[in-house]
Amino acid sequence: KLGVGKVYTRILNTSCKLYVLLYHLLYLMKGGTNAMKLILAIIRNEDSVETLSALMHAGIFVTKLSTTGGFLMVGNTTLLIGIEEERVDEALDTLRLHCSKHEHENLGRLNYGDDFDAGDGEQVIVGGATVFILNVDRFEKL
Repeated sequence: KLGVGKVYTRILNTSCKLYVLLYHLLYLMKGGTNAMKLILAIIRNEDSVETLSALMHAGIFVTKLSTTGGFLMVGNTTLLIGIEEERVDEALDTLRLHCSKHEHENLGRLNYGDDFDAGDGEQVIVGGATVFILNVDRFEKL
């Protein structure tokens, strides 16, 4: 005996699979190649909420990962975006619009060995996005 919640979940899963199938069929009928790309975008945590909202509003599916690294060893957000090749520029425009650059004073002394010294009180440009675009050999939504 299935409860209402389980029935609703099964209907929702079936609807999502049908939606994805119809989307890809319509895309191919319009002349799309169905070639996929994976965009890895590393952005500032401060830009992540607005950027995620804009991407989702545009119908671009995205997965968010919390990461740390970079010159200042601060928290970042890494976005994984699986997207059709024809929509890559749309995603990049959204990233450009919502990932701002600004100056940040490097107050601490980072020392990564004898040959590298970040200095004290230097103004450095932070923000924007570091983006990698990769080919996807196979894509399935299960």
